[in-house]
Amino acid sequence: SGMNYSSALLRGTPTGRALATGTYAISNDVLADPAMAPWKDEYIKHGIRANISLPLKKEDRVIGIFAFHSAVEDFFDCQEVDLLLEATGDISFALEVMESLGWNVAEHRHTPIERR
Repeated sequence: SGMNYSSALLRGTPTGRALATGTYAISNDVLADPAMAPWKDEYIKHGIRANISLPLKKEDRVIGIFAFHSAVEDFFDCQEVDLLLEATGDISFALEVMESLGWNVAEHRHTPIERR
């Protein structure tokens, strides 16, 4: 897939864990999370306190990650996670449908949408 989730910097982060396991991962206090320490100054600078990474899948293979940040510590509770899991599931399903119809996303990524 070209995504190296085994790199030392990425391995313990929500993104690295989501890539490795195919399930979502959360850091609800990035300032106290040792895996997030390399980016702590940036998180402080931008007011980021929590992070979640959710895998996008195609045919049960992780093909990408949706990552969200929050300025609120402990923001990603069960309700937020359920909503985000539903959204990423819908997007993953849409990608599979588009591929089954022979639609190549890479070919169309700069194609304007025709309005009716």
